Amino acid sequence: MTESAPHRPVPRWPTGRPSRWPLLLLAASLGLVVLTTVVAVLASRKHAATTAQLLRDYASFAAWSYSQRLAQELEEGAWVTLNPIQHSEPHAMRGMPAAADLVGYRRENLIRCRCAGGVEPATYFRYRLGGDTLQAVGAPIAAADSLALTRQLTALVRGPGGRRNGFIALAPAGMASFGLMPTVWGDTMVYGFTVDSAGLAAAATRVLREAPLLPSALTRGSSNLELLVLEVSDTTGRVLHRDARWPGDLREWPFIAAESLPPWRGGLVARLSVRPEAAAQLLSGGFPWSPLPPLLLVGLLGVGSVLVAVLQLRRDGQLARQRSDFVAAASHELRTPLAQLRLFLDTLRLKRYDTPEEEAWLVGHLARETTRLEHLVENVLLVTRLERGAPHEAVTERLALDREVAESVAAFQPLAASRQVEVVTDLAPETLVHAERGPLRQVVLNLLDNAVKFGPVGQRVSVRVAREGNAARLTVTDQGPGVPAAERERIWQPYVRGDGAAAASVGGSGIGLAIVREIVARWGGTGDVLPDGPGATFEIRLPLQ
Repeated sequence: MTESAPHRPVPRWPTGRPSRWPLLLLAASLGLVVLTTVVAVLASRKHAATTAQLLRDYASFAAWSYSQRLAQELEEGAWVTLNPIQHSEPHAMRGMPAAADLVGYRRENLIRCRCAGGVEPATYFRYRLGGDTLQAVGAPIAAADSLALTRQLTALVRGPGGRRNGFIALAPAGMASFGLMPTVWGDTMVYGFTVDSAGLAAAATRVLREAPLLPSALTRGSSNLELLVLEVSDTTGRVLHRDARWPGDLREWPFIAAESLPPWRGGLVARLSVRPEAAAQLLSGGFPWSPLPPLLLVGLLGVGSVLVAVLQLRRDGQLARQRSDFVAAASHELRTPLAQLRLFLDTLRLKRYDTPEEEAWLVGHLARETTRLEHLVENVLLVTRLERGAPHEAVTERLALDREVAESVAAFQPLAASRQVEVVTDLAPETLVHAERGPLRQVVLNLLDNAVKFGPVGQRVSVRVAREGNAARLTVTDQGPGVPAAERERIWQPYVRGDGAAAASVGGSGIGLAIVREIVARWGGTGDVLPDGPGATFEIRLPLQ
């Protein structure tokens, strides 16, 4: 018993149908490009958000450091001025220190401590707690402001959680420091000093200039003035000091942090921001540039490339289908004359005719089918050369268009007779053009063949040669259904046939008109379909010589 041979798949010829795999690969590529662009954009935004948060953290740290140093500055100014009057025991001496004595106390303490002295007082004052008379030395205080100051201090000391010392904000600007000195007689004397807006601005600037607010690893030798800008305001929102470099539009530069002192320290609010031009110095590698524009450009280029590839695949698929249709149509067109030739030759070889007339009829049909076969083969060879882009040197000569057309019509008569078509001519004599004799006759034959195919049996085809201006005009008109306006340009493309009912019922390879336009263009001419009806009129224009 013999074993059967293993089954092997029979190879199949490509059908011209485009594979789905390239489309799926392109779709996957497009999805990958979009996904990569989205991920990159999100990463860029996250990086920008992280950078912004880092700058805000730097500003917050600097604001906290500044508020602590500013509090020390205020407390130092209060200590060197008011420390001598703040006894742990009630004052028992008959002589009460005057407001002017605070000046000397401050001077002596500055000599002893050899310190900066904190804020600079503008006015020194003294009054009895509960009274309205304020003794002041230094910058004058208006009576209304003096009365408001005594009442404000009295309410602060005698109110809930009353304090023995501290700072308060003054209207319209500035602040005051105070301390209590009880006496054995039951009275409590309040001593203090005021600081005007100029003194606060000097203290605020001094702290910003002298106290390091950020770690040295970040500043790398740069000062606070080079890196930061400052604004100081009181509890009511009044700006006591604002750096001249403070950003004008906070919406464009949101990296600002605020830190408040407690009310007993004056309730000052310090707001600090990293200077825009110094932000890059605080960031490792500098301020990040936005990759969004190049990412979007890359994404658009990727999407555009994929779309172009998809369109190219569609075009290649259409071209493959057109070529497949062309092969089928050309095979059919070639098979018909070959079958006729074999039939007529067999008839002649076997002498299956009775009269000389029948023999002549067979010979005539052999000539007709030979002409048709020659015409088809010439068209196939021409379109092959055009597709390959083979160089062609047009060796033109001066030809009489009317004579060449007449000879071409005469050569076409056997084919026209097979469809009972009458070809009439109107040829202007001595219409001279520069062309190639063989390709020119091929142009005329293609136009005639097209007219005979798409026109009815027994029609009349008109061929006309005329001179119009500097051009020779050749027209071929049939009595068929005509060419729709939407197809008048498309039918000149290779492998393209009309979509109408007439085109569907008529065979053809779809290359004849493409060959006509290509040949005529080599001689500086044009080929068009005229909108005039009825029927179809194909026009060729060539320069006159």
